[in-house]
This record gives sequence, structure tokens and C-alpha cells, in this order.
Amino acid sequence: RPIYRRNGGKPYLQMSGAQWLEYPVGAMNFANLSAHILAQNYVSRTVIFSAPQALGSHPSPYYRWCLYHNYGTEFYNRINGAVITYNVADIKTTPKHLGLDTVAGSFYTNNVSVGTFTPQAITYPNSVPVRIGANGAGGEVATMDFYGSLIVNRGLTAPERSATSAWLLGLA
Repeated sequence: RPIYRRNGGKPYLQMSGAQWLEYPVGAMNFANLSAHILAQNYVSRTVIFSAPQALGSHPSPYYRWCLYHNYGTEFYNRINGAVITYNVADIKTTPKHLGLDTVAGSFYTNNVSVGTFTPQAITYPNSVPVRIGANGAGGEVATMDFYGSLIVNRGLTAPERSATSAWLLGLA
């Protein structure tokens, strides 16, 4: 299990590469979504959020959607298997709000768009869990300090996204 910690009175979960959080199978199989997380101290090649194609296997495309930390400041996302890469500076030392919006077709860092893709509905060939900190098979487990998240079944308006970013950034 992630370890409960406090940083200056602010609670977070320390994920050390051996544990993850999981929503029930099918609970968040949204065709349209806006997913947001606040975390820091990412270690290379870890899944932050994901909804896999199938459990325990790597069919192509593997992820229905995911936020993935690759190396250094490089993050990428998959939407229905398509990969989009973007960079986020200072991710190791400063908590960042990372957001994905499939309706707007955009990735956000602290409410600023850092990458775009063609907006599209997500298709699910089966019921899968949404995981925070691991892929569908429980591999590629994240090492990060996890402060909070929000997933909704629609895109957010600019004021809602701004409020979400302010709320998340207030958690750290």
C-alpha cells in the first residue's frame, strides 16, 4: 500500500514503485473524460493514470487512455493507442497539476496547455479498472508523491479547469 505522509502539514501518499490505487472494473469507462492529478518526484518510466485495453496483456493499442512519465521531463499520453509526447519542467522538485481532456484534445500543466491532440471519444473493448500508479497488469508501477486527483466524465470548461488546478495546487 502507498505510505501516508505529511509535508508541512499537507497529506500525500508516497508511492514507492511497489503499489498502486485502483478503481473498480468498469467504474470509470467514460467515453469522454477530463483527468487531473497533482504529484511530484516522478521516477522514470512509470504510469501515472491508466485505463488499459485488457487486463494482463499488451494488445495494440494497449492503453485506452493514460498519463505516463517517460524520462526526465518527458511525459506522454495515449488516447485509443495514439501516443502524444510533451515536456513538463521541474517535475521532480515542484508539485505539478497534470491534466488530460479528451473533449478539448489537450494536456495541461498547472492549467496551461502543453500539448494537443485530435479530440476523440474513448472506446473500451471490455471492462477494465482505472489505476493510479500502474498499468493494467500492475506493471510499470509509479514512484511518486501523490497529493490528489479528479476524474470527470466530460470535458471541463476553462473556469472549471482553472478552479480544479487551483484546488489541486492547494493540496501541496
